[in-house]
Amino acid sequence: MKTLSPNTGLTRLYDFFNTTGLERLSGLDRSYFEGLSDNEKLEAWNFLKNNFPSSGDKIAGLFLLNARKALDLFKEQVVLPLEEDLYPEDRREMEENRMLMLRYIVALDKDEKYVDLMNTFAMSEFDNVRADFAEYLPVWGATIRSLEILKGMIFTETKTIPISSAIRKFMAIYGLDSSTDETRYKALYRALRLGNEREKIAAITQIESRT
Repeated sequence: MKTLSPNTGLTRLYDFFNTTGLERLSGLDRSYFEGLSDNEKLEAWNFLKNNFPSSGDKIAGLFLLNARKALDLFKEQVVLPLEEDLYPEDRREMEENRMLMLRYIVALDKDEKYVDLMNTFAMSEFDNVRADFAEYLPVWGATIRSLEILKGMIFTETKTIPISSAIRKFMAIYGLDSSTDETRYKALYRALRLGNEREKIAAITQIESRT
């Protein structure tokens, strides 16, 4: 790790990556880059760019520092195949980081090819990655394939967070959230979350026919 003088604007950023406590869990925010000189921003960029696909914190930092420039890096990375011969924990982390990059991409670029890449993670072996897919899927980019995947998750997903995320996103795509009609929303959500197959089909039909 490069040693910085106490008065450098980058000290806090470097210190962040040396901590394991609450500050690290809270993640980076824009305050880490406020007041940096152009040279310090360049140094921060080069530091964060190093091995960024393996670090969710570095991915987030790059986006906070220069979103458009970061997207160019992310777009190059997300089309590359993921490594296969990894330990499960390493595979999980790589998939999480890939999903994070895709989340940032679709936030600024409405290109369905990146939504198609997100769709592939709906079948991940890791329940948190499947939840990330449903959570990060943009409402604007919900393709027919994406909708079919979400419906499939509603019928087959067994883990609480992924199925809850899939239901919320499916309903949001059709303009339903708890603020629109709380009573109806809760009833439809309950049917999709806890209902049998017939009840789920009926709820989906109601949602899809909503005008």
